Amino acid sequence: MTSWRGGFVFIRQTSTTPVELYSHTSGKLRKLTAFNTFITSRRLREPEHTPFRTFDRREIDGWVLGHSGRRKGIVLEIHGGPKTAYGNAFEFEFHLLASSGYDVIYCNPRGSDGYGENFARLVKEHFGDGDYRDIMRFVDSRVKGMPKAERKLFVTGGSYGGFMTNWIVGHTNRFSAAVTQRSISNQVSFYGTSDIGPNFNGDQIGGDIWANTDTYWEKSPLRYAGSMKTPLLILHSEEDYRCPVEQAYQLFTALRHHGCEVEMELYPGENHELSRSGKPSHRVRRLNSILDWFHRHA
Repeated sequence: MTSWRGGFVFIRQTSTTPVELYSHTSGKLRKLTAFNTFITSRRLREPEHTPFRTFDRREIDGWVLGHSGRRKGIVLEIHGGPKTAYGNAFEFEFHLLASSGYDVIYCNPRGSDGYGENFARLVKEHFGDGDYRDIMRFVDSRVKGMPKAERKLFVTGGSYGGFMTNWIVGHTNRFSAAVTQRSISNQVSFYGTSDIGPNFNGDQIGGDIWANTDTYWEKSPLRYAGSMKTPLLILHSEEDYRCPVEQAYQLFTALRHHGCEVEMELYPGENHELSRSGKPSHRVRRLNSILDWFHRHA
């Protein structure tokens, strides 16, 4: 937001309208741009706010973006961070999935931003514990009462959401297919190859890696590769220095070794920001790959 001619200029978005520029002067609101007429000319569905209580009675926000017509399945989307949060913002990927026949569900498990620092720090040294239980409790709350034929589940997420996607398929076989994006699979090698490895893992996973190697390995989805049965698509950028591409290679190799259905798609010249600021052709390819993978297993 910036001041302008006695008023101010700001950007605004909602869950059904992408970002545009507005001004507010002399008590009047005016829209200054119209970059997204293609989207706004469509009738997009509003996500339904569905808060729920965790296993330890904390109230957490969740949402369901439904679709019209025959349901192909339910896609669980998991945000990165973990200290970020979903809210009243436009998510093109969610609307694309919904328009393609899927209900999209998403929530803010412990570790998310917006609920106070104590809530955000609950995942410190507990990755894959309470956060996993929060997410799965939310899934249970959404499928409860549904006919069995409509409960087909899919999961995807990027960065921490990719870690959690990997963790989920290593701890349950409830999902029909998964897409892991820019993910973490091995906390031990992440420590030494990521641009934030020592600081991030030292804080979030648990101190000095040489003194806590067992803990780092315990919190690595790669450790549970032998239990992974869910068909998995791995999407990763070759120049990702936040979650280095070696994380994808390790997971792909492990799943091939264990006989799990797995495919890997790499994006040359892209980094951790592929889904947000990558080359348009790569961003389209990524979305089509996610849709194709879920369609193949629906």
